[in-house]
Amino acid sequence: MVFASLPSDQQAVGLHASLTSHKGQLLCRLGKPKEGIMWLTKSHNLRIGDVPFNPLESAWAADNLASGFATDNDLVEAMVWYDRAKSHYQQWAAKQGVPNAKQPQTLLRSRAEGLVWSGYPEEARRHVTEALEQINSTVPHNWAAAAR
Repeated sequence: MVFASLPSDQQAVGLHASLTSHKGQLLCRLGKPKEGIMWLTKSHNLRIGDVPFNPLESAWAADNLASGFATDNDLVEAMVWYDRAKSHYQQWAAKQGVPNAKQPQTLLRSRAEGLVWSGYPEEARRHVTEALEQINSTVPHNWAAAAR
């Protein structure tokens, strides 16, 4: 409703995608994952349809959708979306001139959580260890990220 109330020149795709993502994430956290997934899917669709395409924003949207599916215990579909998030991120990194960039710790931690729920604790541990190495090498140290 808020988005529709804005003048058309202020109705940016990024704003619309962010608002739908926040609504989807909230619904998942409130115990309504199917409804949340609907909004997270809409957010991802908005991101991939944006011109020019922004693969980094699409990576975050795909990761949020993966977490929504994991919340709904659809762990197979969650892994599909974690892979899509990784692919979007790699596409972004290649555009930045870093074709073999490692995933950021946020994507690694999110995937690790899904892997734990899926029954793959050792693979999850590898992702969490890599994420923690990234966090610990960052100055200033991000204690909140490390604690998560």
